[in-house]
Amino acid sequence: MEGLQVTLKNGVKIIKFNKPQRKNAINRQIYIKLTETLNQDSLDESVIVTIITGEGEYFTSGNDIKDAMQLSTGADPEAARVEANQVFKNLIQAFINYPKLLIAVVNGPAIGIGATMVGLCDVVYASDRATFHTPFVSLGLCCEGCSSYVFPMNMGRSKASEMLLLGRKITSQEAYASNLIARVIPHEKLEQLFDDLQLYENIT
Repeated sequence: MEGLQVTLKNGVKIIKFNKPQRKNAINRQIYIKLTETLNQDSLDESVIVTIITGEGEYFTSGNDIKDAMQLSTGADPEAARVEANQVFKNLIQAFINYPKLLIAVVNGPAIGIGATMVGLCDVVYASDRATFHTPFVSLGLCCEGCSSYVFPMNMGRSKASEMLLLGRKITSQEAYASNLIARVIPHEKLEQLFDDLQLYENIT
């Protein structure tokens, strides 16, 4: 589908945010498709490892604001917001329940849900061009995607609070130093990383 590219080779499923003209922003349809993919793959024995990444310069810029603004223009805005909230909850639950190795390869800036979803992955690699930004408070939003639990657990309370409550954007090097990611990869070596990850087809 538009916005999400899914491929499977030798047991390795690659899910790629593929809307570079909108910085890989995630709309309702992409949330639903990603949720369906994770739920289906959790039962699919041909899928051994799942990798999530982005096309182009961004991992994902987070929620598609244009899509979110349309919630207030329909016949029943409140019902639309309730439904959108459930769609989001379903995605987070799919991440939490996913029984297989889930790897994020953060190829560029990860904003909002793009930053918080990496905390729900088993292993996170990031390009040296990647940044992580959670501007929830400045937008009048609460911390999403279990980040208020996962980030302090991984990073420590003080660093997590600086990021989540003060909205500080961090580099991939800082994310590594804070235990948010496993390794920083030179951007020009990302393709080699994907080749290396294909070796995980032997995991059972």
